[in-house]
Amino acid sequence: MPDHDHDHDLDDIHDLLVRAPMPDLHYDLAQTLRAGRRVRMRRRLAAGGAGLAALAAVAVGFTALGGLPERETRPAGTGPTVGVSAPVSAELLDYRYAVELRPGPDGAGPTVVSYSVEGGKRTELSRWTAPTDEKVSLRPSPDGTVLLGIAPAWARTFTLVTADGAPASAGAQQARPLDGTDFQAVGFRLGGGVKADALDVIWSDDDGAYDAKGDALPSTLDAATGTRLILDPTRRLILSERLDGRERSISTYPAGSTPWNADGLDQRATSVQVSAATFALPTKGQTPRNVVVRWSTGETGPAVIVGAPGEWTFVAGVRERPDTPPKGQVFPTAVEWTDSSGTRRSEPVKAPTN
Repeated sequence: MPDHDHDHDLDDIHDLLVRAPMPDLHYDLAQTLRAGRRVRMRRRLAAGGAGLAALAAVAVGFTALGGLPERETRPAGTGPTVGVSAPVSAELLDYRYAVELRPGPDGAGPTVVSYSVEGGKRTELSRWTAPTDEKVSLRPSPDGTVLLGIAPAWARTFTLVTADGAPASAGAQQARPLDGTDFQAVGFRLGGGVKADALDVIWSDDDGAYDAKGDALPSTLDAATGTRLILDPTRRLILSERLDGRERSISTYPAGSTPWNADGLDQRATSVQVSAATFALPTKGQTPRNVVVRWSTGETGPAVIVGAPGEWTFVAGVRERPDTPPKGQVFPTAVEWTDSSGTRRSEPVKAPTN
């Protein structure tokens, strides 16, 4: 058998490489924005280095079991009502805990009792009357490692946050319906040394997002990606979550800055260079026009409105990337827009610091 001509093979490989067609480098803004939001969870910025406090998704979410009640059955006014005379309960978290709901005193909210469960025997942990001004009512276990309580039956997702706005990790979570009521029982087993008595909750349903008392938070739905954007101005948080609860991220932004969240980085750069971001503009019901993002490199680029305008309007922008990344860090510095009177406005954007 004749020897194989390896030199000839190498020549063929070389010809294939140098004659291969160039890839399509067409840059599409809308497609990039959609892709950036889809992979947000995989491209969060690390908290170290440049100090960008974009935090990985450790928020808690789940889909309410047993389906959502029809809109006309949703209670109005102070909050859901028990609607039955007998206690009803559900066991949670590997059947190690239980939440029981009882009719409360006249004019007050329902009575909630939480238990630990061992060998089928229940031991009471806490008992309280759910305040009428709370839609989600939670109490910690005595050791502070579990959070138990009730929430509206139609609530879909929950995000636990600390008093200073940091997300709280949950090692496990579960929701179970409380039959015959407008509530569901909810339980969270916490991780990372976070104590339950230092937590608050942001929750959402099909219509929007709310704090524990049920007050609406600014939010919008990006129908193209099935993602809801939520703003909590009090804690300086921007939350992004898919409606199915499978992907969720939460970011903080500095005081004095327009609310914003980094969606992507230039992966070619050796330092932090933001390539895409979402912003919340204080438009007070106006529809912003000619929205432009200004970057620390001196460049400007267009931004598109995400969802419907409101008191706060969410916009997303992508920075055009040069052939060679610039030196140093790159962040947005301002978002400019025109209001309904024709006045040009500029909202400052600050980069997070350590």
